[in-house]
Amino acid sequence: MNTKPWAKLFTPLLLTGTALLLSACDFVGEKVGEKVEQKIEQTVPKATAAQNEQAAKLYQALSQKNYALIEQTASPELLAEFKKSPNTLPFMATQIPAGNAPNAPTLLAIQKGSNTHYGSMLSITYQYVYPVQVVNFTVVYDGTEGSTTLKGLNLNVQVNPNSPAPAPEATPSASAPTQQAI
Repeated sequence: MNTKPWAKLFTPLLLTGTALLLSACDFVGEKVGEKVEQKIEQTVPKATAAQNEQAAKLYQALSQKNYALIEQTASPELLAEFKKSPNTLPFMATQIPAGNAPNAPTLLAIQKGSNTHYGSMLSITYQYVYPVQVVNFTVVYDGTEGSTTLKGLNLNVQVNPNSPAPAPEATPSASAPTQQAI
């Protein structure tokens, strides 16, 4: 095989250049990845210890029908909503299962957003698991960093999928008397 003299020189240079280019891409990719992670860390909302503590107190107050505590922390807009619909808090309280709430709820979601009427908001959803039901309790705070001004509450109660199945009802035997409506 007859190789041109310039090819002997060009091939190593081409391979070296390609290797340098790939390592530069790796370096740039790592730096871009770090910047993206930093941006995500900055933009992902977090709940403060004060917000988590207040949410637990609000849930307990709702379960104990202590609406005054809820109203003390409510924004003027939320207070107006409570006055417009005075049965809202009592209805929500009836949805909470009887018995003591589990000690430590699970933090399900944190979301930051804004609304034309309420402005900037931070929504934090906690899950309380009872033997037969699961309660998702969402507390909406003013969106200002670390604010504990209450802008909204939401309660969603569902059947606990991990609860034991109810015992099957006994089927009536042939000798058991039956009832018939007349």
